[in-house]
Amino acid sequence: MHLNMTKEMTALRKMTVQQLKAKYAEVFGDETRTGNKAWLVKRIAWRMQANAEGGLSEQARKRALELANDSDVRTTALYKLKF
Repeated sequence: MHLNMTKEMTALRKMTVQQLKAKYAEVFGDETRTGNKAWLVKRIAWRMQANAEGGLSEQARKRALELANDSDVRTTALYKLKF
């Protein structure tokens, strides 16, 4: 499938937030609660391009998992301490 991303981005930017939420559900198969238009446009465009181009290679996917497993992810919030 050939995708003209310039044309797609232009169309996405013209959509309302409600239209973008519907498009998000269409391309991801799941709903979103966000109302951040810029984020929705970027995320939808990314998914459309990944679907058209085939996404990440298996090697890239494995490497990303390795990096994620090796990272020190903070699971609690930091609090400012007053002295």
